[in-house]
Amino acid sequence: RFEPIKNHALLLEAVEILARQTRDFQVKLIGQGHLKAAIQADIVAKGLSDVIEIAEYSHDMPDFYRGIDVGLLTSYAEGIPRALIEPMACGKPVICTNVKGSREAIIDQVTGFKVPLEPPQSLADAMYWCIRYPDKRQQMGKSARKHVSKHFSEAQVQDILAKVYLSCRQTQALAPHLAGNTP
Repeated sequence: RFEPIKNHALLLEAVEILARQTRDFQVKLIGQGHLKAAIQADIVAKGLSDVIEIAEYSHDMPDFYRGIDVGLLTSYAEGIPRALIEPMACGKPVICTNVKGSREAIIDQVTGFKVPLEPPQSLADAMYWCIRYPDKRQQMGKSARKHVSKHFSEAQVQDILAKVYLSCRQTQALAPHLAGNTP
C-alpha cells in the first residue's frame, strides 16, 4: 500500500545511496494508495526512474514474486506481514525493518535481513549484499521457503489470528469490570 505506515521515504533514501555504488538493480513497487502519485514524483525528483518502477497493481502475486530476487518491506509497524510471508513462500529472501510483526516473520541473516528504521545506509547495505552474493541470496530464499512452510501455513496463521481475536474479545468483556463499571 502506498500509505505513510509503509515508510517509502526510507526505501527511496536507501535506493539513492545504493545507486551511488551501482545501478545494476531494479526496485519494483506494487500497490495502491493515496501516496502513489507523491512517491512517483519523489522517484523522478531524485533521479531514480531508471532503477525504481511502480508496477500496476496485480492479483497474481506469485507471478510478481517470480520476477523479483528479494522482497522488501520498510514499514513502521506490521501485523502478520503478508508482504514478507508471500515472497518467502515463493523462495525469495526478504529485507525488512526491525519492527513488531516483521521481526517475528523472518530469521535475520537466514531468511533475509532485519534493518533498523535509521539510518538508510543499513537498508542500502543489505540490498547491496543481495546484489553482490546471488548464490547466498538464493540459499537464503530456500531457507525462507522452508521457514514459511514450517511456521506460516494457512492453518497456523488462522490460529495466530484466532488467538488475537479471542484475546481482544476477552479484554473487551473484562473492560467494564476493570473500570469498576459492572453491567
